[in-house]
Amino acid sequence: MIQKKLTRLTAFILSLVLLASVLFLFSSCAKTTKDIAIIYTNDIHAGAEDNLGLATVAALKKDTIAEGYDTLLIDSGDLIQGSMFGTISKGKDMINLLDSCGYDIATLGNHDFDFGAGNILTLAKEAKCEYVCCNLKDLQTGEYPFEPYVIKEIGGRRIAFVGIVTPETITASTPVYFKNENGEFIYDFCQGENGSRLYSRVQEVVDKARAEGVDYVIAISHLGSKDSSGVYRASCVAENTSGIDVFIDGHSHTVIESETVRNSKGKDVIITQTGTKLQFIGRLTISQKGEIKTELIGEYNRKDKTVEELVGAVKNKFSSKMGEVIGHTDFALPIYDEDGSRVVRTYETGIGDFVADAYRTVLDADIAIVNGGGVRTTIDAGDITYEELMNVHPFGNTVAKIKVTGKTLADMLEFSVKNYPKEHGGFLQVSGISFMVDVTVDSIAEVDENGMMMPIGEGDRRVQSILVNGEALDPEKIYTIASTDYILLNNGDGYVIDNEGIVKVDDMTDLDVLVRYLKEYLGGVMPDKYSNLYGENRIVILK
Repeated sequence: MIQKKLTRLTAFILSLVLLASVLFLFSSCAKTTKDIAIIYTNDIHAGAEDNLGLATVAALKKDTIAEGYDTLLIDSGDLIQGSMFGTISKGKDMINLLDSCGYDIATLGNHDFDFGAGNILTLAKEAKCEYVCCNLKDLQTGEYPFEPYVIKEIGGRRIAFVGIVTPETITASTPVYFKNENGEFIYDFCQGENGSRLYSRVQEVVDKARAEGVDYVIAISHLGSKDSSGVYRASCVAENTSGIDVFIDGHSHTVIESETVRNSKGKDVIITQTGTKLQFIGRLTISQKGEIKTELIGEYNRKDKTVEELVGAVKNKFSSKMGEVIGHTDFALPIYDEDGSRVVRTYETGIGDFVADAYRTVLDADIAIVNGGGVRTTIDAGDITYEELMNVHPFGNTVAKIKVTGKTLADMLEFSVKNYPKEHGGFLQVSGISFMVDVTVDSIAEVDENGMMMPIGEGDRRVQSILVNGEALDPEKIYTIASTDYILLNNGDGYVIDNEGIVKVDDMTDLDVLVRYLKEYLGGVMPDKYSNLYGENRIVILK
């Protein structure tokens, strides 16, 4: 009897050992990790076939999966605006192409709002990929329109992807899109308070994601690295928060393979960015040992045929119009200088003179202005097509002419150069006017917490010796000024303009003005006066 009991006990113990072994093996299998790859893009600006092209992005994702990586594809904003692929359909075609490539997650960029806030909010929710954004808030409901983050279980690990859009969006898109009929802001981007509101919101969201037991937190951010973005730069957010491992960034069109900064607890954070219009495609890998590496791919010889055909189908819908030759130029009109800086946002340029002259001539105004950030791309030497002019002005803004006093005009010019020598999308290219800028003087132009221009009082100014069509500016005189409704009426780039009357708001778009000026007023031939990168000395910088 005792022997029988011992036999049963031994069998029971053996069964427990066997069960424990099975559980251990099962647990070990469950925890098996694979190499992870996250392919990323930013600031595509509707450049579906530019540089590497979307068909290459799709092919790279498929090939990376075939290499054995658990793979995701993400985008960091400014997808739908910038060429005919976005402008004509107001972004719908680009969202469809995004889905065809197999994008998994995306966030919003400031220029994704250029066709209206309601437009991108609808498109993003209709997209197959998941849009995330932690710092866009609807002030009317108190709700956040998008999930602040999404957690993906991939390669045996859990990764939280947090979306962040720049608070500069209010002025870097069209401010009126974020207001109600009473002129009150109805959307908030955690702007103001020297960046602390944004940092607090990001930290709140990251802490919540970490509490869900994630292994990594990756920020899909549209913040940028330019000094002009100030406290909203990705590096500033990284340094003032903790818990984020990587910022896959956008906004400044910078090429950053891997940059490391220390977070608020002294831990390293990687920042990376791919430039613009698919100059590069990024690939972040996480090894089974947890090593994180980022790389930028500038050459790749495969394209996904399905996506390539879809891109071609979109292009063919408008090809006859896009290929129409409007004129010819023997020289290029660039927006960049030799080091790749967007000089059109800092200095007078030949292309800026061309665009501003178009507004002044076609709308028959005393003066014309155009924001440097509104001149989007270079005009290459050779035939100038309708599509090329659309790429210069892809926004679809309507044009306007208003009356302003000389004092108001002087204030606008002072606001224009307040950030010099930093890039400023609101730097004005001009026509019918000339002036000097003394950069040894600190600008007295200031903005409020929303980035909107505040009244300019007394004090030394940077802008001096203002001439209107060769005559000294009269502060009391009324002048007519032509531009887009974006700048003159809708607070674009933060301009708050007291007008003395609206002369007209035309149905013409910004693109129509360029087409008419080149075709009808210049006879289709670009004159030599626009050949100098730095223009005709309408704006003289005194250093």
